Amino acid sequence: MVKAASVNLGDNKICSTIPTEIQALSSQGGIVNFDVATGNSIGTVCGWQKYMVDARFPEINGSTVITVIDHGEEQGLSGTVPSQFGLLTELTAIWLQTTGLTSQLPSQLGNLEKIVLGPAFDGNFLTSHVPSELGRLTRITRMLTFDTNRLSATLPSELGKLTALTSGFVFTENSITGPLATEFGRLSDLKLLFGMSQNSIDGTMPTQLGRLSELTMMFTLDENSFSGPVPTELGNMVKLSADFNVKSNRLTGSLPTELGGRLSELQIYFKLNDNSLSGRLCTELGLMNILQDVRLTSNKLTGRIPTQLGKAAFEAAIFFESNRLSGQIPTELGDMASFRSFLYLYSNSLTGTVPSEIGRLTKMSTAFDIRDNMISGLPTEIGDLNVAKIFDVGTNRIEQFQTEIGRLHKMVEFFHFDFNGVDGLSLPSEIGSMHKMVKGLSLKGSNFDSTIPTQLGNLVLMQSDLIMEGRMAHGSYGEKTYAGFSGPMPTQFGRMVKFRNKFDVSRNRLTLGIPTEIGKITKLVNELTLNENMFSSVPSQIGALAKLEDGPLLFSPLLHLDSSPPWPSPWRIPSQFGNMNSMKSFLGLEAAPFSGRIPTQLGKLTEMETSVSFERTFLSGSLPTQLGLLAKTTSSVILGYSSLTGQLPTQLFNLGAGRMRTDFSIRSVVGITGSLPTEIGKWTLFSEELAISFSSIGHRLPTELFSLSRMASNLVLGANDFEGYGGPRSTLFTP
Repeated sequence: MVKAASVNLGDNKICSTIPTEIQALSSQGGIVNFDVATGNSIGTVCGWQKYMVDARFPEINGSTVITVIDHGEEQGLSGTVPSQFGLLTELTAIWLQTTGLTSQLPSQLGNLEKIVLGPAFDGNFLTSHVPSELGRLTRITRMLTFDTNRLSATLPSELGKLTALTSGFVFTENSITGPLATEFGRLSDLKLLFGMSQNSIDGTMPTQLGRLSELTMMFTLDENSFSGPVPTELGNMVKLSADFNVKSNRLTGSLPTELGGRLSELQIYFKLNDNSLSGRLCTELGLMNILQDVRLTSNKLTGRIPTQLGKAAFEAAIFFESNRLSGQIPTELGDMASFRSFLYLYSNSLTGTVPSEIGRLTKMSTAFDIRDNMISGLPTEIGDLNVAKIFDVGTNRIEQFQTEIGRLHKMVEFFHFDFNGVDGLSLPSEIGSMHKMVKGLSLKGSNFDSTIPTQLGNLVLMQSDLIMEGRMAHGSYGEKTYAGFSGPMPTQFGRMVKFRNKFDVSRNRLTLGIPTEIGKITKLVNELTLNENMFSSVPSQIGALAKLEDGPLLFSPLLHLDSSPPWPSPWRIPSQFGNMNSMKSFLGLEAAPFSGRIPTQLGKLTEMETSVSFERTFLSGSLPTQLGLLAKTTSSVILGYSSLTGQLPTQLFNLGAGRMRTDFSIRSVVGITGSLPTEIGKWTLFSEELAISFSSIGHRLPTELFSLSRMASNLVLGANDFEGYGGPRSTLFTP
């Protein structure tokens, strides 16, 4: 370029410095026109050219007259905030939200004493501390916002000097630490947005915050580490109408009566949940008569639910769960005629019968949840809650399943009646009227003593979680006993063709054969659990469940093989089980009266990764070589306690394609003979639980056994017919 007559790089977006090699051209002989400055921002910090008056100025300086900076992500600004910014002393507003700015804020921002709006730097990547010099910006009236950054350290008390601020003192979603300055109580003209959520602020809440008496919207100190009591002075925020939120801290002591008695303008969100508050619920909560949503979840509150709550609006939600509340549910709660969403009283110590007046909450469209209490009964009026989507009364002492529950015909999400009953329950046919149910019907562990109504098959929209597992107990001699459904399993279950997840009728007293119609639930992906019943046969149609991926697929009967006769009639493993080629885990055929040979078709279960069990059965014949095709099975293959015969096929050690790792067991199968195949040496990754014992396998131990150098525990080869010396000393047997 040394022979060039003209060099012109003007009117671009060049910033920073000119390389020395380019500068040298200006003194090069023969160059008539050399211009790289015009229309550029030479000498400035890249990205900030917009705020230069003239490109000839080498840096931002006092001659630059800018009054407003409004720069968003779409304009491509990034990098750090230059310290020269402090020279823009005529600025009245700064909006630099969501621009990708990094590094720390320069202290020179404190020179911008004419600022009225901002600085608003939320949604960036700013780090380090907030400069105390910002306390000099005493003309700010709106939007001092730094939320969603990476700011740390303690907020400077000097920010309490910004007494002209009327809206927007927000530092949520940062990493701010230390106590909150008492000086922030001087922001007494603040009307909107005092936000410190999601930081690591600790210490007690300053009582001086009660001076924010003009605040009308958003007082949020949630998800920090505040400790000590809730200041009674916070009740002075009498104009607050939305979002009092101090949840998820470490607050202790009682709930101040001043909050309920004076925050009477609060309409939405009164959140003190997830703390350690104790004592009784104050009756003054009933004075918050326009409040829609109150959340006191996960504290240590005790005593009765105040009857005065019936006078409050609480239109949207009551969250009192996970406390230590006792006594009966007040009848007065039925007076909340406009209540329309969540009534959460679960995980307390409530007793008695649910009052019939609760049936008046006919607009409650979301959830009625009183699980994990000591409730003894439901009124017939419970059927009037017929627009609720979630109904959970599980883990109580309810002694009768009301037929009126069938009127909950708009139930679509969850109906849980698990772990109830004292002297036996009957499941009424009316349950089939909840025909809009899509997911979550659980009767697990309840003391039912009836047949399963065929009308349950009317829930044809069901897609997941039909859980009817019975209740296990122990007899006088320690034997297992079960209280649950009896009689046949309804063939109408086959109508639930949309079902995909967790079908469980285990631990009951169901009889006759498993219905062939179960094979019509072909969309089932997870968990078909049928074990510990009294079925007489297993249908081959189960093999049609080709999408079933994750078990358990269990069949073991109520009468285990180590119990006294009579045992159930012998079953055969259907060869069609090999069609379930999506199965990945838990093919549990153990502890069941299966007889005959293991079908060779099981070798088609090539997606199986873990837990294949044939233990404690009547199976006979030799192990099929096709089991070695389970190339993804790397753990938990159990073959013990059966009548299998013949030699171990060498192909068996192809399990996991040589990557078998844990838990392979052949115990008490005396019909297994021959020698231990040398192919066992393929399992070089095997580390624990390899047991071949009480069989008739003999001859010498193969030296290849010592290739299992990762074995850490439980190599059991006792009570066989091995003879001779197996091989050289190895770390395999070294303590």
